[in-house]
Amino acid sequence: MRSTSMMCLIASSSTVATTFTANDFHMLQQGQLLLPLLLLMFVFVMLLLLLPLLVVVVVVVVVVVVVVVVIVVVVVVVVVVIIVVILLLLDYYYYYYYYYYYYYYYYYYYYYYYYSGNTFGVFLLRDLK
Repeated sequence: MRSTSMMCLIASSSTVATTFTANDFHMLQQGQLLLPLLLLMFVFVMLLLLLPLLVVVVVVVVVVVVVVVVIVVVVVVVVVVIIVVILLLLDYYYYYYYYYYYYYYYYYYYYYYYYSGNTFGVFLLRDLK
């Protein structure tokens, strides 16, 4: 039996073919490969039994990652909106502060030149320089 080149293909559940030589087949007949085969079968059975648990773990991990990403995106969007609103309010108040400041500046010099005898056109020419 050892001298022959008999080959035996045993297909496992994962569709991977394992090649057994004549020597391996002889050892299997004598029970020497019984423990490794039992251990291999035990591993395959445990993997099949743990497959639903693995699916649950993968689903939980995916859900947690999606929730964390959504929370991060929401926080970033809220922070950006708050910053934009603050900048718009600052721009609004700065614009009106500058407008009223210029308004009072303009009328101060208008009345200054009016009461000092200068014309309004002189003020405009001096202001443009």
